[in-house]
Amino acid sequence: MFTSMGVPQINPRLRRRSRGGFTLIEAAIVLVIIGVGVTGLVQLIGAGSMANSNSAELTTGIELANNINEMLQGVPYASLKSTYDDVVYNPPKDALGNDLTANFTGWQQSIDIKYVDPLYVASAVPDSQIEPTCRVTVAVSHRGQVVYTAEWLAVSPN
Repeated sequence: MFTSMGVPQINPRLRRRSRGGFTLIEAAIVLVIIGVGVTGLVQLIGAGSMANSNSAELTTGIELANNINEMLQGVPYASLKSTYDDVVYNPPKDALGNDLTANFTGWQQSIDIKYVDPLYVASAVPDSQIEPTCRVTVAVSHRGQVVYTAEWLAVSPN
């Protein structure tokens, strides 16, 4: 059959109907792609939350170690070791020596003071050998795990 312009005409019964919408396979592929994306997003949120928690814990540990550093600044060198060596604060202390009780459950500050050779500060000497230089080590723990450790030297003014 031809039209009036000479273009062949397709039999209406053989003409394919154009369909709109998606097939079942296309919908399944889209669901798989979205599922993989959502799974990755959930894992990313979980990892970010864990990193945020660890970061907050480390920041608290640093601040608690700094509190001990500030607290010891005004202590005379002669009484530093006898007063603060092997001391553990639980609950932890602030820079003025006051207990920190609110939101500090499970935290503790441990202080260790060792005399060191002033010419080789990495080498600790026996406690009976009093030196003009000592190394102060503060370990901050949370729930039994050391979160942060700080060390500094204290030197006798004489």
